[in-house]
Amino acid sequence: MADILASVPLGAVRAFEAAARLKSFTRAADELGVTQAAVSWQVKALEQRLGQALFVRKVREVDLTPAGERLSRAATESMGLLRSAFADLIEADEGVLALTTMQSLASHWLAARLGAFQLAHPRIAVRLDTTSAMRDLTRGEADLALRAGHGDWPGLTAHFLMPFVQTPLCSPDFLARMGGFERPADILDAPRIGSPGEWAVWFAAAGVTPREGAQAPRLAADAQS
Repeated sequence: MADILASVPLGAVRAFEAAARLKSFTRAADELGVTQAAVSWQVKALEQRLGQALFVRKVREVDLTPAGERLSRAATESMGLLRSAFADLIEADEGVLALTTMQSLASHWLAARLGAFQLAHPRIAVRLDTTSAMRDLTRGEADLALRAGHGDWPGLTAHFLMPFVQTPLCSPDFLARMGGFERPADILDAPRIGSPGEWAVWFAAAGVTPREGAQAPRLAADAQS
């Protein structure tokens, strides 16, 4: 047997439920944000689909027929369950802040500040994702991202948090083995770790153009301890 709900528009059921509960097409239209004519048309379409009258129309209000009374109880109960389920989902989603950032920033800057945030906002739980992998905020993969960059990201709103300073570091032993570095360009031939993109930004700021055959970073790392 075919599912009758497949041929009954949800909009018609919503219009009927509101009109039955409020005893008025006009008040139902106000609640749903549509015109009175739209509610009347939806209810009439539902009556035609069922082959039964659901309302007795009067001048300023409407009364339910026996068939309308029966359907009204089921429709109101079903809509109530849907409203409750939607409200629970929205409340649960609004109570969680999904935050993504690099592990080093989370450990050395964010961790010390999360406690104060939780005290100020006890009803918000923070779900922290520590990774250097990019997350698509437009698809809901995170609510907020702490990232280094210029901040000009299409479709997103960026707020400047603090300056981000990068400088090459090495141990005294490594510096001695390499014979020292007199110019930024000398670092091109040194074994390096880190993001190739970040090294490219640093070399560009130092006025160095990487040449073919120069050492490439051997290991990417976004955590420091």
